[in-house]
Amino acid sequence: SQSLGASLRRVRESRGVSQKTLAAKMGVSVPTISMWESDHRRPSIERLAKICEILNASAEDFLAGVGTNELSELLTQMREQISKFLGMPPDKVRIFIEI
Repeated sequence: SQSLGASLRRVRESRGVSQKTLAAKMGVSVPTISMWESDHRRPSIERLAKICEILNASAEDFLAGVGTNELSELLTQMREQISKFLGMPPDKVRIFIEI
């Protein structure tokens, strides 16, 4: 399983965004980003929402690899059921989780 900090780093790096750039867009210091990514501190819910916006990410992006595969399997099942109900492809269904 992967921590929130490790997930933040993974998503940030996958988007090609440096800690310095993310810090500037968030209005925080680079050490703050580093503390979040090393799990020494956690961003507030409001800041997590802003991180998602800046990185064009969803809660699912941060939860991938966190915990067990059960969450991933559950989200896949729910996405498929919602897509069948709405008559649309599963890849068009986005599930957001507010923590």
